[in-house]
Amino acid sequence: MPYIDAKFSVKIPDDKEKSLAEKITNSITLIPGKTPSSLMVNLQDECKLYFRGTNENPCAIFEVKIFGSSTKEAYTDLTAKLCQITKDELGIEGKNVYVKFDEVSLWGMDSFMF
Repeated sequence: MPYIDAKFSVKIPDDKEKSLAEKITNSITLIPGKTPSSLMVNLQDECKLYFRGTNENPCAIFEVKIFGSSTKEAYTDLTAKLCQITKDELGIEGKNVYVKFDEVSLWGMDSFMF
């Protein structure tokens, strides 16, 4: 039951939205036991993000929530992958990308608790 909330300060071009979503979705496999079939992704563009006190440089933030826990190594790998995807798809340098991880112990779906 992973969830990735991705916010970008730039507009996502219409012709890149699907590719961006697919690449982010497929990256979840870097977390052991997590699959694209259970991932929900939220893409928000043109966010008013200020980084280092300014909004002059394009930037992004990813918030990754997973049910259970994983390793720092897996989180490092996913961070690198998300930064690379952001650079390739939107031209945002990794030094302007944050990735935050939350390990969730309670997760519900369809009136059921995992």
